Amino acid sequence: MKKINDYIKKYILYIVIAMLIVVIISIVLVIIGGRGKSIKTELVIEDRCDITIQSLETFYSDEKYDYQFSSDKSECTYAIINNEEYLIKDALNKGLITIEEAERAGLEFYKSEK
Repeated sequence: MKKINDYIKKYILYIVIAMLIVVIISIVLVIIGGRGKSIKTELVIEDRCDITIQSLETFYSDEKYDYQFSSDKSECTYAIINNEEYLIKDALNKGLITIEEAERAGLEFYKSEK
């Protein structure tokens, strides 16, 4: 009878350990999954410029291209990402959005090779 009780205790211990492992793995996956860059659910581009001076203004650059507005708009054009506001140039430079995402959301700009 003692051997049966020992067997049951070990079996219950193994089940508890397995359940703890599953819970820990689930928590880790939720934490890691929440860090993805592509979690943006909403992107709105908003131009709040009243009067602008017509001249090319570079607001972003990558390895191949410079991206310019047709006027001085980098201080009044915003990316609203999940209801958080950022200047478009800051959102791009911080990697919160890509230039392709901004263009799909309606950002108008000129692109020139470096």
